[in-house]
Amino acid sequence: MDRRSFVKAFLPGTAVSAFGGSRYSRGAEFALEARAAPKSGKVLIKGGSMITMDPAVPDLTGDLLIENGKIAAIGRQVDAADAEIIDASRLIVAPGFIETHRHTWQSCLRHLGANWSAAQYFANNFFKFGVVMRPEDVYAANLIGRLAALDDGITTLVDWSHIMNSPAHADAAVQGLRDALARSVFAMGWPQAPDPAKWISKSTQDIPDDIRRVRKQHFSSNDGLVTLAMAGRGPDFAVIQQVGRDLSIARDLAIPTTIHVGFAAPGGIKAMKEAGLLGPDITHVHVKDSTDEELQFIRDTGGTASISPLDEMLRVRWRRGLPPVIRTVEKGLVTSLSCDSESTSSGDMFSIMKTTLAVGRFQASNPGDDRPEPPNWNAASGISTRKVLEMATIEGARTVGLEKVTGSLTVGKSADIILLQADNLAYYPLQNPVDAIVGAADAGCIEAVFVAGKPVKFGGKLLDDALVTKAKRLAAESRDYLFQKAGFARG
Repeated sequence: MDRRSFVKAFLPGTAVSAFGGSRYSRGAEFALEARAAPKSGKVLIKGGSMITMDPAVPDLTGDLLIENGKIAAIGRQVDAADAEIIDASRLIVAPGFIETHRHTWQSCLRHLGANWSAAQYFANNFFKFGVVMRPEDVYAANLIGRLAALDDGITTLVDWSHIMNSPAHADAAVQGLRDALARSVFAMGWPQAPDPAKWISKSTQDIPDDIRRVRKQHFSSNDGLVTLAMAGRGPDFAVIQQVGRDLSIARDLAIPTTIHVGFAAPGGIKAMKEAGLLGPDITHVHVKDSTDEELQFIRDTGGTASISPLDEMLRVRWRRGLPPVIRTVEKGLVTSLSCDSESTSSGDMFSIMKTTLAVGRFQASNPGDDRPEPPNWNAASGISTRKVLEMATIEGARTVGLEKVTGSLTVGKSADIILLQADNLAYYPLQNPVDAIVGAADAGCIEAVFVAGKPVKFGGKLLDDALVTKAKRLAAESRDYLFQKAGFARG
């Protein structure tokens, strides 16, 4: 009896796949069936349950061919005799997640502020840690933060980097993203040192022009795994003239802009409209206090939104209460998801999706005093699991202007793909893959992650052990330095 027949005969309840089956049922089967990650540029993912997130390509059980970093074919059966084959008969195949707003420079302070108020967040991260952060601390944070996001299936990440204390800080941030070998958008912002307040409190201060050097030195084009954006100041932080200056620099450099707005009060988006500043190149982050009229202004000008439902629920800090899940959906805004900061929230996209679904369902079924309709007993009609997954994938791609590159399983797009165990105990027996991913999955369900056709996680773990070890060492060293320098007591 060969090994596969032995496993099928004596372990009938386990999964036989290219990875040795479920995270919860490895044992002897894993030892017998484990394979190394594919090494060629041509890989056939065969027999998987595919969630395409492309309206032109219905979900199906079938094959997907990766060739030269791109998706070369999708179908019920794809012939590629010379390709390395991954048996995906017990796997879910989906586009990688896209997160559109994370202050990755705070990753070495992970969960330090789990019990902080919003005021404590600013007081500690900006006025204590941000002002003493060195370039090597930014590198360490970006490296471990980006690797952790990759382990979670986030193949594209917007690094919202307002820690530009010197040109060396910018260079370190870019290098940390590039060393992680993942798709990232480096959104370059302003300094924290020497005084964070002058950049965020009705600021009349110019953002340093170092972004022009970074564009020339590091990003000669808008192609590549890591690209450039402007992390600009919205009207919540700066006077409208400075908001316009930030946008003019980004537009002169032909890069998109992402801004915090609707952060502490309504009216910011309206002020931008009156100043003629709105446009399709802007991502509006949070929009929590923005009015319905302002959300319509964003849509009318082709802008996008990024919301942080989990972080916003953990750090309740603004007038309107709940994150604007249903309001953005109802307005038809292109809306994507983010974690904001791992110092206070979770960088786990699965947790973010669950929170988004829960908040959306609550809002759909309980309109509130300002919307006196009777309760909606069919809240799922307001927001579905598929809609939430769209926000985490294709809507994220549209938010960052990469919808022609990634965000769906579409022939010609980059092979940014995640493979999840279809037989994981978290949702077995599987009924609907979309429901399972949004409602029950976690990072432990991910068996493999591909970025631009290259496996970066396989068999349930990131492949570059040396890089992960380095990232952990640097992160611990950075944390210890920052605590000592800021006079912050551990524990």
